[in-house]
Amino acid sequence: MQAALIRFDMAANDGKVNAEQVISILQSLNYNPQDITKIVSQITADIDVKQFKELLTQKEEPKQERLTTSQIRQIEDEFRQAVKYGNVDKVLQYLNKYQNQIDLANKIEPQNRQIPTYDAVQAPAEYQAYLILKTLYEHGSDIHYRDAMQQSIMFYICRDGRCQLFDFLISKGLSVNEQDQNGQTPIFYAARENKVEILQRLIQNGANVNHRDKILDQTALFYSAKEGQLQACQLLIDAGCKISHQDATKKTAVAYAKKFNRKEVYDLLIIGAQRQKDEANQKRDDGHSKIEQKINRKKNKDLPKFQYKLMHIDDKGLSKEVTNEDFEKFTQEFPEIAKLIMNPDDNIDETMISSIKEDQMWDKIAKKILNQLWKLKQSVYFLEPVDVNRYQILDYYDIVKNPMDFGTIKQKLQNNQYKCFKEFHIDILLVFENCVLYNGIHSEVGQAGIKVKQEYLLMLEQNGINKNL
Repeated sequence: MQAALIRFDMAANDGKVNAEQVISILQSLNYNPQDITKIVSQITADIDVKQFKELLTQKEEPKQERLTTSQIRQIEDEFRQAVKYGNVDKVLQYLNKYQNQIDLANKIEPQNRQIPTYDAVQAPAEYQAYLILKTLYEHGSDIHYRDAMQQSIMFYICRDGRCQLFDFLISKGLSVNEQDQNGQTPIFYAARENKVEILQRLIQNGANVNHRDKILDQTALFYSAKEGQLQACQLLIDAGCKISHQDATKKTAVAYAKKFNRKEVYDLLIIGAQRQKDEANQKRDDGHSKIEQKINRKKNKDLPKFQYKLMHIDDKGLSKEVTNEDFEKFTQEFPEIAKLIMNPDDNIDETMISSIKEDQMWDKIAKKILNQLWKLKQSVYFLEPVDVNRYQILDYYDIVKNPMDFGTIKQKLQNNQYKCFKEFHIDILLVFENCVLYNGIHSEVGQAGIKVKQEYLLMLEQNGINKNL
């Protein structure tokens, strides 16, 4: 700089130099042509020493060097560690520094398909976890993202009982009833780990305590009972979880509490089951009482409106009104028939009539359900017998000894081959059993079978016929 100023003074005329003089000065100082061109391009008139000095001291804006693959990998590893161990300052520093080159906030870990939010919610202290999660969210992290198990961070937060994080996710619209690949919801994880405050929050926010998973058709109560989590069991029962529910092996949560020697939980479930049974009976009795009152009111209301005459048709086809004397003789000869005529309501069993109606209706309900199943997208695998040649599964009938499909069931319904709904029900379940037997539960076809089965069981409840099975 000093040498340039000396040469400026030597070349200056009235304290100023022009563009050509600046070029000579810079060339004499061995400036490279690019720098000379850049400096001179800014000169539009003669300049004084101050302006000349400013031109020479101008610094080119530093360019952000392109990161190499190894550098990116190192930055990602360091960032992950900062998130995992709750280093909030370092997390924020890396997000700001590299945000134009690397999307650190949504970088997916290849093995478990998780993004940094999963490490954040498991940071050592909850206040650190909250600050980091909030920072990641503000820098674009997708808090609705699901990992390889189809679990969002809600599952991990409920498992670890982190209430501040739970409240944050609820405020951002995450659902408490989202399901993972096993059909379990966050309440399963909170119940198993006995996270009481989280359970209370889940229930307050509408978590379904009677939701059943895809593994063994169990509710969260089964898992808390197995682990002996007394408080979790109590909360679930108080929220209306059905203790009498049987899983795929026909066992209740009581059986598991007994199996794993969870005495306190076992006693709680026994008492709770009896209470639920009593409440159900009371509700049913109250319902019957109301129905009977309604029927009686209707009878009393209708009685004055009608009068009936008992008529007798003789052998010649002539009819005449039956007198009291005639009816007394009839009563002596045919006491049972007379009894029905005099007191029909006392002698005709209403449950028998209801049963007859159900027997007459079951096939219509079966056809209706089958038609609904047929329209499901996932049912495409079950509409006709398996074509082993088309799908190149030549061992299918070696493994599946009792094949069944919806098309065969439809044909049997049309041909009146089923005597009752239960026979239809057994064939429907056989379709799903065969599906899992050959394909397993994790394959595309296996998952389709599980989905269609769930829809079928829901249809049973909606049609009020599951009680007959």
